[in-house]
Amino acid sequence: MLLPGKVADAAALLASGKMALCELIQQLRAAKVINACSNISLTAAPFHNGQLEGIVDLVVEKREGQRAIVDLKFGGLRIREMELRENRALQLAVYGFLLNQMHKAWAAAAFYILTSRRLIAQDNGYFPRARVISPESPPGGQQRCWNDFQKVWRWRRQQLDAGWIEITADGTDPADRPLHAPESVPPLPAWQATEDHAKYNEYDALTGWRPDA
Repeated sequence: MLLPGKVADAAALLASGKMALCELIQQLRAAKVINACSNISLTAAPFHNGQLEGIVDLVVEKREGQRAIVDLKFGGLRIREMELRENRALQLAVYGFLLNQMHKAWAAAAFYILTSRRLIAQDNGYFPRARVISPESPPGGQQRCWNDFQKVWRWRRQQLDAGWIEITADGTDPADRPLHAPESVPPLPAWQATEDHAKYNEYDALTGWRPDA
């Protein structure tokens, strides 16, 4: 943004950041938040012979002690709304799990989308001015999301332990597999990968080859 020719882009980004910050402050005031801390390193917690840890963008607290996680996103409003609707906001659930290990209580959670200046959550119990994205199959919440994730994780771990690695690639059909191959639909179908996830596949150049090629 400091390069010649980027002055207009830099000014627009600064103006957008200021407006996003002002709206976020209004959201926190409406929720009667008295304390807000950013970039909080959460204490590592054991998870299936390993450890989980993370750094949460924003943790806020009310006078009564109730906490909430706010994950800041530059964009991607549609994707985050879908995650809340399907109760698959795993990043929030991981943060919630770690905070629960520290404080013995699950915190509320929300996404704040900077470009659209919208705070979205599954309910407005903590943030009264939040845009509510209700779960399709209530009840939602971080704890249920975390429990669902663990069920899917164990299913996938069993496949990996047996030597099976599933690749998400364009043009493939989960039903088109050898008879001895494991089921590719997870125990909770909402957690199944879609073709949209293929863009995150770093090995797509290695897929699509015939066994005799």
